[in-house]
Amino acid sequence: MNRFRPNIIIQLDSKEKDFVENNWLGKKIYIGEEVILKIKQSTSRCVMTTLEQENLPKDINILKTIKKSNDGKVGIYADVIKTGIIKIDDSILIEE
Repeated sequence: MNRFRPNIIIQLDSKEKDFVENNWLGKKIYIGEEVILKIKQSTSRCVMTTLEQENLPKDINILKTIKKSNDGKVGIYADVIKTGIIKIDDSILIEE
């Protein structure tokens, strides 16, 4: 995960795998009792993910795998609709 610098990591209860965030585009995510985010786009990845980072060695296969697996995208960008405090184990609801 360090290569991608995420702000929020969501652990799903479902058995879904493989870039489930692709299905969230345009939807709202409700986190805890306060926070509301609106998913605006997928995150396109670049060569930065392949570079040496602190305890991670250079790995050119990272970007090749991302490109092959999900058209070069991992993660999502969101706009903040409502601010608040996010805590570990907060409930998360993804708009249907």
